Amino acid sequence: MPNLIPDLVPWLRPAGRLIWFTLITFIGIAIVVALMRRKRDPRDTTWAQAAAGAVGVTFLMFMAYGVVPHEFITFSDLYLGWTTDRILLDTYPLKVNYQALRDILVVGIYLFFFALNLAIFVMWQKQGDAKPAAADAPTKRSRFGRPLRKQA
Repeated sequence: MPNLIPDLVPWLRPAGRLIWFTLITFIGIAIVVALMRRKRDPRDTTWAQAAAGAVGVTFLMFMAYGVVPHEFITFSDLYLGWTTDRILLDTYPLKVNYQALRDILVVGIYLFFFALNLAIFVMWQKQGDAKPAAADAPTKRSRFGRPLRKQA
């Protein structure tokens, strides 16, 4: 498969897979957020929509927690050469190599996607919360908290 990344910067072409998969992940997350912002009651979701959403969320989690960190590790090992023999910091009590820096950055990627995952979960939970309309709101509610259709 040809590499479609232009050769503007020396590291840009070797990081092509990392760039493309990260871009696909963020486009998918943007689509999920855009779909959640629609003014719709989540209880009106059909089984087919729920199944498609579950497949989409599974794909995004696979990309965010599996593919993107793997591609970063591959890029840093093969192109940047961040191995155990390259030393980043060498002091008496502490000796840090570039592989440790790579692992710290991968943990940062995981934490970023986990925080984004939690934020999207909170947005999903608050999706159906709407401000009640003052003119059309019924005054009586059932013992389950639902508005009554017929006034007794």
